[in-house]
Amino acid sequence: MKNQHNLTAHYHLPGLFEFYELYSVFLPLFRKHREMFYSWCDIGSIYGAPADCVWGGGRAGFGEADARDVLALLSEYGISAPTLKTSRRACLLCTRLRFFEMLRL
Repeated sequence: MKNQHNLTAHYHLPGLFEFYELYSVFLPLFRKHREMFYSWCDIGSIYGAPADCVWGGGRAGFGEADARDVLALLSEYGISAPTLKTSRRACLLCTRLRFFEMLRL
């Protein structure tokens, strides 16, 4: 039990596209002012799907954020965005996002 103080809880947050504006304000605050948050918590991922997306799991999506903006925000803070790659549209989106990521290098 010596290592208890080194444990980290990784939170997986919803609403990647629905709450893009919130995350664009929250993530800089979370990184710049870590003293405002518990040291044992971290963001594991932010998940979600664009509106009208096939792989949204049957949930209604109301996020209108541009996928490039979402990718740029998450890349800037090193946060993953898990997606289900089960549909053709999902694969196309992932390919496009990888392409835009390569353009940034």
